Amino acid sequence: MKKRAFLLLVLSLVSYSLWGISEDARLFREAERRYRNGDYQFALSRYEKLIREYPTSEYTADARFRRGVIFFRVGKVENAVDSLERVASRYAYTRFSSRIPFWLGVSYYTLEKYEKGLDNFSRFLE
Repeated sequence: MKKRAFLLLVLSLVSYSLWGISEDARLFREAERRYRNGDYQFALSRYEKLIREYPTSEYTADARFRRGVIFFRVGKVENAVDSLERVASRYAYTRFSSRIPFWLGVSYYTLEKYEKGLDNFSRFLE
């Protein structure tokens, strides 16, 4: 009887915690997991869905940053620059704000815009 009560308690706590996670948080966590595993296309689709469906979410700025990095990683460097510049100007509160100059530096360097790349690397190192 005690085992059954304990199991019921555990199941109810798990159910409550699953319902307590918002959809935008779930999307962001799923995208982050896929990003860390190198599944960039799927991660990008999750980040873009979050940006589109939850534009005022606390995760939107971080999703926009990751989107820019994914563009770089899949070879869409000009898109990466556009995306990262937008994040730098509109979403400076992202938890990744200190990394934006690095990724802009790498992107500009790849595009052979060495002066802009160097400026961003210098900002990153400050």
